[in-house]
Amino acid sequence: MEKTQLAILENGQVTLSSFQPEDIGMERIEIDQVRGGDAKRNAEILLSVLENEASPFLEVTVLNAGLGFLCQRQGRFYQGGIALAREVIASGAALEKLRLLQEYQKNESRILAKDSKGKGA
Repeated sequence: MEKTQLAILENGQVTLSSFQPEDIGMERIEIDQVRGGDAKRNAEILLSVLENEASPFLEVTVLNAGLGFLCQRQGRFYQGGIALAREVIASGAALEKLRLLQEYQKNESRILAKDSKGKGA
């Protein structure tokens, strides 16, 4: 089985490592298990992940976010970054950020619509 390759750039130095999901306490997920779909289906998947519903999509998201935290030194080891990612999702903080973004976009759309009506008159 192939390992996942990871390269972290820090202070001008690149550190290379590799791992298998099993090495860090995660299950292997096949690509067919995380195929998306149309926009509606992908939105449903995103919402299910942010609502912390157990699925291969959640596990892949946790792994990717955990590696991101690792690269930002917010997790000392793979497991630390993964634990932080799980916590952020399970606490509802990630879903709340989505809701804030949605609200911002609605407000921005209203402002743009109001501005365009005033210019067309």
